[in-house]
Amino acid sequence: MKKIRILFLLLQGSLVLYSQDIPHPAYPKPLSIGDTMQNILIENISNYKVNKVHFAAFKGKVVIIDFWFGACPKCILAFPRFEELQKKFKDKIQFITVNFESQQKIDETFKKFGRSSPIYRLPKLPSIVNDTFFHRLFPHRYYPHEVWIDGNGVVKAFTESDDVNETNIQAAVEDKFKMDMKIDDLSYDEDQPAFFQIYPSYPSHLKYYSVLL
Repeated sequence: MKKIRILFLLLQGSLVLYSQDIPHPAYPKPLSIGDTMQNILIENISNYKVNKVHFAAFKGKVVIIDFWFGACPKCILAFPRFEELQKKFKDKIQFITVNFESQQKIDETFKKFGRSSPIYRLPKLPSIVNDTFFHRLFPHRYYPHEVWIDGNGVVKAFTESDDVNETNIQAAVEDKFKMDMKIDDLSYDEDQPAFFQIYPSYPSHLKYYSVLL
């Protein structure tokens, strides 16, 4: 009997960039591990004591930038845990949630899914929506995406949301970043079949395959 191997791929949360007037600078150079954040002015931030703040205001704190979008259940499920961690560590850390969608789009998504799932509620943490600046600064493909920055503004880690826990935060506060790194394949071309990019050289025993687009 011939065996047929079928590859099913669910590609969710691909990077989407929207146009927006972004201050200082409009097209920032992407940052990597070990790079230092500039003292950028963060504008239109909600759930914070002011609606704009320079990044230097977070000096001495571990900053965790949480990238999410409305149709990502795992992103939404993490909000209560992040809020509890913010309360526990107080001024030692600062969560900032970032979404590329408009507030209207987010509200529509939450209204749609909130009818059947009580997990859908907006985060109570400092929040930025309709973003392009941070998405350009920290390009990624898969959500949720967490960026860890130490008290001196140095980028220390990129992780999954599951790695944002009490143990890892305590280690980060003590400047001991030992978590696994999240690595996104940014070279993937969405206009080309996924199979050929994931398996550029096929195993010799592969006789049949299917590509789901």
